[in-house]
Amino acid sequence: MNPRRRRLVIPLALVALLLVVVVSAVMGRF
Repeated sequence: MNPRRRRLVIPLALVALLLVVVVSAVMGRF
């Protein structure tokens, strides 16, 4: 893996985790 690509993977993983939390919160609400 390139260092440049690795730097991009971490924020993408954080965004994906945030998206999962938001979706689970919305599903729990409705």
